[in-house]
Amino acid sequence: SGHFATYIGSSYPRDLLRSSGGFLFSGVAWHCYGGNPSAMSVVADIFKDMQPPLEQHVTECSGGDWAGSWADSLINDQRTTLMGSVQNSARSVLRWNLALDEYHGPHCNGGSCCVNCRGLITVPW
Repeated sequence: SGHFATYIGSSYPRDLLRSSGGFLFSGVAWHCYGGNPSAMSVVADIFKDMQPPLEQHVTECSGGDWAGSWADSLINDQRTTLMGSVQNSARSVLRWNLALDEYHGPHCNGGSCCVNCRGLITVPW
């Protein structure tokens, strides 16, 4: 089975699509953490003749306290996450979290829960 890829490297989706079972996949799900969206263009160029055409989607991307001010994050999200992804073959971009409270919640239990994620909007508790 496949797994998501990050911008850090295009080797995982490339190797998976080139494997003996690669013909079973019609797309790549990317997470935007690390690197930059140009990794999607590398994969798109290698598989440009794939039929049906390879789909690429950014299926997870979060912002948080680590990303600087809200204003700086908004500009970067628009420039890099949204426009950069679309310019590098993404058919869609999903931004997590749409709305959180002022305490970065609600929070999940277990797994890789984010305690300092920031929503696009803040809904007071």
